[in-house]
Amino acid sequence: VWRAGAAAMGLKAVFLDFDDTLCATSEHDVPAFEAATAAAAAALSERGGLAAGPVDRARLLADFRAMFSRTPWDPSPDPVEVGAWRGALWARALALQVPPSEGEQAAAAVAAAGEAAQTAFDGHRLAHLVFAPGAREAVAHARARGLALVMITNGHHRVQRDKLAAVRAHELFPDPNSIIVGGEEVLRGGEEKPSRSIFLKACGVARCAPHEAAHVGDSLATDVQGGVGAALRASVWVNPAGTPAPPDAAQPTHVIRSIAGLSDVIDALLGEDAET
Repeated sequence: VWRAGAAAMGLKAVFLDFDDTLCATSEHDVPAFEAATAAAAAALSERGGLAAGPVDRARLLADFRAMFSRTPWDPSPDPVEVGAWRGALWARALALQVPPSEGEQAAAAVAAAGEAAQTAFDGHRLAHLVFAPGAREAVAHARARGLALVMITNGHHRVQRDKLAAVRAHELFPDPNSIIVGGEEVLRGGEEKPSRSIFLKACGVARCAPHEAAHVGDSLATDVQGGVGAALRASVWVNPAGTPAPPDAAQPTHVIRSIAGLSDVIDALLGEDAET
């Protein structure tokens, strides 16, 4: 059993982000948002539509995303269920297109349309969500090289668990302890990435010291910064655009365009170990 401070050398574990690393979540979100705005417009039309005319779906999406970026779930001590909260955000965004004169009947229609939007978004995304190309192969390669694997994913516990179930994450990570959901850590009084504590928990699961682990993720602010702050062996940035990291950001040790490039990084790190 690994003990903190135990002497060891070489790469022993790889930690992996989920969204936009193992899974191209943002790509799946695009058609899901299309389904959501279409559902909102259809639901409103069934109730008579807006006096101001058809729903401006592009504006609806922009307004929803602005609200979502500020409060993606209810931050109160007794929170509303996350799906209901996001349905209410859709309704609030849609209400910006409703003239105040339309009254209570319009408010009820808008609330129903918001619920329809979130239901459509969740249904479309979860029905189509899959691991990114090369993800399964990268995981298999890491295991073939004798490395322990731990997924560390930020986000609301319910939302993340639903996505993980949709992609059948247990097939790649059969040990339940090898999937750490940041939202669940928060519920226990802990913190998400980039907090050092969540990376140390992953080290405990993998039975390795921080300098024996590499972390792979798409976010400079949470993944790379977290890996650097936890003093991991390597912080691998998944950077599809290929643009350099800003000089004031945490700097990755390695950069790959997609998860498909991870195997080469693993081989390089293990090759460095063999030379020492």
